[in-house]
Amino acid sequence: MKRGSSAVASGLHPVLANALVPYYPDSAEAMAEIYRSYLAVGKEFDLPMFLATPTWRASIPRLKDLGETRDVNGDAVAYLRRVRESVGSPYKNKVYIGGLLGCAGDAYAPQEALSTENAILYHLPQAEALKKAGVDFLIAETLPALSEAKGIAAAMGRCGLPYIVSFVVLPSGTLLDGTTLEQATHEIDQYTQETTKSQPQCFLVNCTHPSHIAHLLTRGGIPSRVVGILGNGSRRSPFELDGAAELDSENASLWASEATKLANAFTIFGGCCGTDDSHIRATVHSLLGGQSNLNSNF
Repeated sequence: MKRGSSAVASGLHPVLANALVPYYPDSAEAMAEIYRSYLAVGKEFDLPMFLATPTWRASIPRLKDLGETRDVNGDAVAYLRRVRESVGSPYKNKVYIGGLLGCAGDAYAPQEALSTENAILYHLPQAEALKKAGVDFLIAETLPALSEAKGIAAAMGRCGLPYIVSFVVLPSGTLLDGTTLEQATHEIDQYTQETTKSQPQCFLVNCTHPSHIAHLLTRGGIPSRVVGILGNGSRRSPFELDGAAELDSENASLWASEATKLANAFTIFGGCCGTDDSHIRATVHSLLGGQSNLNSNF
């Protein structure tokens, strides 16, 4: 997220990140403009798009610890619905709102991950709050460890909505805790089927540069259940980026050329840290030039 960052930053919280931005008019409008810049790309090419609520750090235990009594998750959904409405008909009907959850600890510190059982208890209240607010689906992003990923998946599975699980992945092709993508997707599918009868709609990778994943594809290291990427703008590994003082962002056309290498395996493309609408626009241009099917997962 780069455009309008100074205006958005004035509404950021040291713990909750952008979850409270909707309560500050100037910051809320600046963040809405960022959302609208992505929507403009989708509308121009008439492609389905999903937007995730600004609730990655807004778990219910975290809100309670801070004494926050407002309906942060519900208000975030209402805010994003207004953004979706602003794009107008008929395109707004192709825009899906995902209720976003994140891990309890540091996403770059797998040793802080919750156990599976504790993760269910920790994440279920937020998943339920997002469902109650009317999201179209649930999504958990930047998950570094299998134990918590299994629990957060089960929590989302209990809510009866479609849901997606997204991992942060090293260039080696493993989660930050060393688990392979093949093992992670298999165990989560098996566990959620056994405990909730509801498996993830699909899996994604995020906060990872597209070149890291393209490299894995050449070695057959991407399971078929992983169908998309929300790519980081930097080629550096998550551990190299952890605590970085400056945003590292690759040129949009170069980034898009790497993302396009995933077209035969992936149908969902998006950006993460260090990307903006220029990266998405360049990727769409590149993918449509290759006649890729970007609609198949919606």
